[in-house]
Amino acid sequence: MWTDVLARAGRQWLLSGLPALPIRIGPSGSQKMNPKWTPGDTLTRAERRRSPWRILAVPLGFVCAIGVFLLASKLTLRSQISFGPDKVFFCSPTNSSAMILFLIVGILSVLVGFTIANLLLWMVPPIRADLQRAEARAGQSFAAANTGLVKFTSISALVLLPVYIAAVSSNVCLSDSQIYYQSHMLSPLRTYDRSQLAEVRPRCTKGSRGGWDIGLDIVMIDGASFDLAVVGPWFTASSERILAMLHGVPSDDSRIELGCPVGLRKIVSP
Repeated sequence: MWTDVLARAGRQWLLSGLPALPIRIGPSGSQKMNPKWTPGDTLTRAERRRSPWRILAVPLGFVCAIGVFLLASKLTLRSQISFGPDKVFFCSPTNSSAMILFLIVGILSVLVGFTIANLLLWMVPPIRADLQRAEARAGQSFAAANTGLVKFTSISALVLLPVYIAAVSSNVCLSDSQIYYQSHMLSPLRTYDRSQLAEVRPRCTKGSRGGWDIGLDIVMIDGASFDLAVVGPWFTASSERILAMLHGVPSDDSRIELGCPVGLRKIVSP
């Protein structure tokens, strides 16, 4: 019975003009595909696809990815202010949401960055022609590769978008008179008046790589505490107004180490 099945399958492969895959029968009578692939095949295809423009695509892709990451990060942080409560001048993601956002934005930035790099190369006719020839030598197509990358990027964005929205909604925001906190998208917004601030805890400690790590925790009278400096550069840009809003609140400076640069101390200490 199995020989009849194999004979019919062989005739179909031959009639279709496609190369037949080697098939062998196991001891139990089951069919096993045994394509003769070796790592050398991948190296051979890479050799055939060699092109100086392909080498350029890698650093260009990373440059585009970094640009996309910086832009997306700034838009993400600004969106928290734009969609936050009225009159807030600063918002920061919580520690956990910041890590999630960093991963999601980083992954999508790499995909989008390399897509942009490929499209930029595609827009230059001599480069496009050279890459087309290089792909053709390996039996592939530069246009098809770009299409596949765009599809994969789109699918990844659709999968990660709900997680991104959930993470970006977890934040703490400041206005001149109030503090707002939301732990996640479905949780109620907690609002504190400035008078409910119990303590400010600035931080300036020696980092593991020799630099200085800064932070600014605010503690409420109910025991809740929030770190405003989760995203250092974003906090630094608004630190003067943040410290003005916190002026007069009791401060615990015990976590400011000796040797902390004066400039950094001024950023975190009211």
